Amino acid sequence: MLTQPQLRILKWLSEYPSSMEKSWDVSRDLSLPGIAEGIGVVRSALNIPLTKIEEHGFVQKRMAHVIGGGSRRRQVYHISNSGRDYLSQLHVSDITTKKPKSIFGNPPKQIDIYGRNTELAQSLEILSRKSLIITGMPGIGKSVLVRKIAAHYANKKTVRWVSANEFTDYLEICSVWNFMPMIPQDVESIALYFTNLEEVLIIDDYHLIDKRHQSKIQDLVSGISKHSKMKFILISRDTLDTDFGFEKLKIESLDVDSCCEMLGEDIELSKRADISEKLGRHPLALKLYDSTFESPESSIGIIDYVNDVVLKNIAEEDKKLLNQMSLEPNPVNSKFSIIEPLIEKFDMQSLLKWYNDSDIELQHLVRNVTRSNLSSDEIQEIHSQLSLHWKNLPVDGNLINYFYHLSKSAPDIFVERISDSLEQVMEHNSAALAVMVEDIIEQDYNNESLRYVACKIAANRYEAEYLKQSVEFLSGDKRLEMDFILAKLEGRLEQCEIIVEQLIANQSSFEANKLLISLATQILEDRLPNQKLDDKLIRKVNSYLNRLDFSKLANRNVILVAVSMIKFTLALDEDKLSDAVNILESIESIQHNQNPICLSMQSKLKIYQYDHGIIDFDSVVESVQSNCAIIDNKLMSESLKLKLIESIIETNLDQAAKMFTQLTKPNLLPRSSPALRYCARWWLAKSKISNLDKSSLKESITRYRESGCHNAAKDLESKLHSIL
Repeated sequence: MLTQPQLRILKWLSEYPSSMEKSWDVSRDLSLPGIAEGIGVVRSALNIPLTKIEEHGFVQKRMAHVIGGGSRRRQVYHISNSGRDYLSQLHVSDITTKKPKSIFGNPPKQIDIYGRNTELAQSLEILSRKSLIITGMPGIGKSVLVRKIAAHYANKKTVRWVSANEFTDYLEICSVWNFMPMIPQDVESIALYFTNLEEVLIIDDYHLIDKRHQSKIQDLVSGISKHSKMKFILISRDTLDTDFGFEKLKIESLDVDSCCEMLGEDIELSKRADISEKLGRHPLALKLYDSTFESPESSIGIIDYVNDVVLKNIAEEDKKLLNQMSLEPNPVNSKFSIIEPLIEKFDMQSLLKWYNDSDIELQHLVRNVTRSNLSSDEIQEIHSQLSLHWKNLPVDGNLINYFYHLSKSAPDIFVERISDSLEQVMEHNSAALAVMVEDIIEQDYNNESLRYVACKIAANRYEAEYLKQSVEFLSGDKRLEMDFILAKLEGRLEQCEIIVEQLIANQSSFEANKLLISLATQILEDRLPNQKLDDKLIRKVNSYLNRLDFSKLANRNVILVAVSMIKFTLALDEDKLSDAVNILESIESIQHNQNPICLSMQSKLKIYQYDHGIIDFDSVVESVQSNCAIIDNKLMSESLKLKLIESIIETNLDQAAKMFTQLTKPNLLPRSSPALRYCARWWLAKSKISNLDKSSLKESITRYRESGCHNAAKDLESKLHSIL
């Protein structure tokens, strides 16, 4: 008969298929540190039970490459056929169920937990009434406890988990929660989505969220929690400034018996109890304990223990890598990490925290203590070393790491280089970039170049309030540019007109022409699908076109084509079909008739003809789909498909819904003003297909407003209010 520790190991290994026995790459869960972590014991506690089940022939060991665990092979363990046969004969109550529950997001693996029955019962009782904030020092077992709570609820309702870091914003949280394929960006739209749902939403490491993103995340939590059926669990090291009206539970030290279980059978019970008390009955301190360490003479604080015992037993060269790793702002891919050569060594010492078998960071307690031992000069030097490390690893995911460490070690160079790469980095991770820039601003409050970068980031993220505060630090053309963007975001259309005149006066003929065409196009776009322009707006569009200056242009054709497209749209809007046909033929004489612009205009003409009963449904579908198959501009082709859906959605909802599922989601398209308008129309179509879904309708309003289409947003808002 096997003991419980032996059974736990066997059951843990049984979760992995026998096919892994010959695999070159295997999960870290089959290595010594993975098994120890999985069954919740100190690594040395595996010695006796593993030896015993090996003697029974229930496990076998070999050398293999551990996924994410460095280049060297490690010793791994597999359950044998006789081990599986033994487990199959046991009554289900003899072993601990380890089958993971279905939890959305990035939850940690569910592992065995010792003790905490009282805290578990308290948590479940609180959650039956209201949401919960769980606090406690690093390594005390907050996440492990909440993972068990999550497993408890996962059989009954949907559970979503996100682990936060220094760069996390509300969009990242929603993306990881994965509650719908296309995530709204408006907080109120997200809150509306959760109306009448009964789910559990978990944010781990809430205290790591940077103040640059705190207010939006607070709005998100407050907005969703208004719906009484939703339950939040926020996990934080410290008490939060905003408690949201949630109940709080602080996790304290483990009981002695549970600590003794974690330390295993190869240490005498009385000695285990003594070690547990001297280490403050702290779970992570126990896992960091090594039998080769000298036992503390008397009780020792956990921070002193990490400093005076754990770190003291690490070689100086290894400690340098540990210092470098401690300054990474978020988990990094183990393959690219600066500690890659020593991953196995640090893993065996229980110094690493793992995510999805590949991303690593230092255990937060070890990281915090290590950071606190570094002087400001040492910190700057390490950031400089890390910036060089990540610069030499030109993979998209590493770009943010490079710029983060550059911002900490050489702020002036950071501002210069980020200005050259701003669009690329914003596309990749604007939330992280916003945090970096804000940190430097705190050190150089009135730096106009830095404030301009901050404004461009805020404009890219449609953060009108932040932009409003920051434009005060700008002057000249930079101020004018950002004032225009802010006025547009806030819907101050008359102010936009005033600023436009100043912008036109200060620009070259080419730039002025581009702006005038942009303004004319904006009027055409600022309306709901199938809505006609009134005479006043048509006159305004023509007034912009009449101001175009062709006298100094080398590339007249570009402007002429743009003007023709606008006039073509106006002709269809005014039911002047013959004029529209003449304009199209004129464009085809300049461009090839298979040119994307010509194909787009042909498609719009066919949709117009269908709307007016000139051609039938099959003809318009065949024409639009064949044209879109040739058009190599993804946004243009998808926008045309959406226009066809908008044309039939009121009369043929089933067909519209079918075609809608084949559209490209807006978040997969490059960021631009036309893409934002497509996004607004996409959400509006989704709301109609989903029986006037309020969340989608609200998101469409927000996207219209952010794209500067305030008239469309206003019309749609009236519709939403009538529904509400």
